[in-house]
Amino acid sequence: MPNPPIIGITADSTDKHHFLNHVYVDAVVAAGAIPLVLPSVGNCAVDALFSRIDGLLLSGGGDMCASHFGQTLDPRAVDVQPIRDEMELALAQAALERDMPILGICRGMQLLNVLRGGDLFQHIEGHKQDEPRHVATHQVTISGRLAQLLRVETITTNTIHHQAVGKIGKNFEVCASTADGIVEAIWATDRKFVVGVQWHPEELSGQTQSQDRHAAIFTAFVTAINDM
Repeated sequence: MPNPPIIGITADSTDKHHFLNHVYVDAVVAAGAIPLVLPSVGNCAVDALFSRIDGLLLSGGGDMCASHFGQTLDPRAVDVQPIRDEMELALAQAALERDMPILGICRGMQLLNVLRGGDLFQHIEGHKQDEPRHVATHQVTISGRLAQLLRVETITTNTIHHQAVGKIGKNFEVCASTADGIVEAIWATDRKFVVGVQWHPEELSGQTQSQDRHAAIFTAFVTAINDM
């Protein structure tokens, strides 16, 4: 029996700590892979890391520096971390060049879009729920490849963001959106599995039968790695 694939998961950080919400680890393990937490250390470790991971999960977190998409930073930006931006952009670029499967969640989706020439709305209203993160409150319309994967046309998600994808990056198709036009998922048309979702499926995976669809995103990610 082959060894389970190893998925590198990017971590968040403060002045004193690197950290990652445990639900990312739980979702990866439940999908049949081994998580490897990647702290933000700039781009110096990128080449070494790629000899140790089979897939890349770009986790959620603070806002990207707006200079990466040609804008001035909005004063409402929160938790901007230049070192994290540097490392994740380098990791994602290297993974794209290798056609390594990538899953981007919330900030991770936004970073993928920016990496391919897209930009962001730096502040939107009405997409940061008051309910706990594990509560699904938000109706999303699913289309394209994501609809084929999840076998649904709508899904209820959580919503924990104040930035959103604006101009779509090169070779991405939009495959989920909300009634007010916010992009909720993108899928790369020129890679085996490069997917970004704006919500946090790791918070919802497996809680109820209907929420197994959120777990299916992780299962598809791991399957794509195993099929490489």
